[in-house]
Amino acid sequence: MIYVLPYQASINAMRRRLKVSLECDVALLHGRALQALYLEALKDLRTSKEADLVARRGREMARLHKPGVWVGTPYQLLRAAFRLPGYETLWVALSSSMIVVDEIHAYEPKRLGMFIALLKHAQERWGAQVCLMTATMPVWLKELLQSQLGVREVSASEELYRTYARHRIEILDGTVTDPHVLQAITDELRAGKSVLVTVNTVKAAQEVWQALKPTSGDMRPTLLHSRFTSRDRMHKEAQVIRTCDASLPPNSRKPTLVVSTQVIEVSLDLDFDTIFTEPAPLEALVQRFGRVNRRGSRGIVPVRLLTGPADGQGVYDPRLVEGSLRVLQRADGQVLDEQLVGRWLDEAYGEEMVNLCRQETLQSASEFEAACLADIPPFDSSPELERAFDQLFDGTEVLPKMLEGEYRDLAAESVLRAAGLLVPVRDSLLRSARRRGVIRYDKDLRQIIVDLPYDSEFGLYLVG
Repeated sequence: MIYVLPYQASINAMRRRLKVSLECDVALLHGRALQALYLEALKDLRTSKEADLVARRGREMARLHKPGVWVGTPYQLLRAAFRLPGYETLWVALSSSMIVVDEIHAYEPKRLGMFIALLKHAQERWGAQVCLMTATMPVWLKELLQSQLGVREVSASEELYRTYARHRIEILDGTVTDPHVLQAITDELRAGKSVLVTVNTVKAAQEVWQALKPTSGDMRPTLLHSRFTSRDRMHKEAQVIRTCDASLPPNSRKPTLVVSTQVIEVSLDLDFDTIFTEPAPLEALVQRFGRVNRRGSRGIVPVRLLTGPADGQGVYDPRLVEGSLRVLQRADGQVLDEQLVGRWLDEAYGEEMVNLCRQETLQSASEFEAACLADIPPFDSSPELERAFDQLFDGTEVLPKMLEGEYRDLAAESVLRAAGLLVPVRDSLLRSARRRGVIRYDKDLRQIIVDLPYDSEFGLYLVG
């Protein structure tokens, strides 16, 4: 069985769940799997050397497809189509497999088309079975998956949807940094609530966190975004889990304030009392709402959606953001009926966007099938396709200059432990740092060094 998820944090968490539920070894397959295995082993073993050996053995077994269950990203499957070294064994491992793709809504049309073409090929040529899951399935996507992959729909009953209603939509005019919004957040916190504030960019998250610090009293808000070292981010996630894990009894929880980007949407099994969120596409908003009253134990609770900014902020298509906001404004004050989400999604997209997404997805699937799946000769890795595969990814890891000395010390003990000091950044930030002359490559460390301030609470500063 191959369980596919879009985000590494949720992949790590799902692996832990499946190991317990299935009582078997579960392979971990994603770009930072080795470090994740190392940190997990470090909890149980005394020395870094022992943890290093356990992690490397686990990675090698995963690469050999020895465990019968894998958890990873869809890109690990795409390696077979792009004919990266070892692709022959991957195709054989896909034979008669069961492939579960969770959060199928999370991919833009080009990548979605690739995944659909790959899954169809795995079905028709290798006898794979496919299950596709999401809580936010637009009608157009459901129909596309049914026509391309022949899947049948399995959904909850109307009665179950009604009994599981847990959110009331509330629209707040303004942006999250407006004084009346900051005051509303502070009031909820002082009332003993756990509050999640979700924004769309790292810069906005840092600004909101700074604005809320003076008003949160002795309770220092936690800031979560992608521009932390993996060591600090794991520490922060552990802190949040201790206070907001969905499995905790309600009477054992304490007031908590978390300011986060969309990294929190599907990565952690958290349960907050309420949320204040910037506008985003409806799929993302429903995922964010899902971090609130997760088990429905509090009855119906408010989820707050701000009206601005609605321009997508360079992260989302503004048409989708505006359409989603328009749909939810009509439901202001109403209980969220999750059975209607599919139809709401199609309305938020609009006919023009639906047709465009469907067309782009089908075109991508057709082009990918012709370029990568029509002919797959054995023992013929393709450097050209490997370069095309690398172009699917936007980002790299850098080392803040202020952590360079610590990195050298840790690397002498364990390269995997030292890797916990690296910060993932987008290529656009890397280019900006290069233009400003605050970046260099260290040949000894084999790392990109950025001369930008870094703080374990704030993350990497965009200016410095």
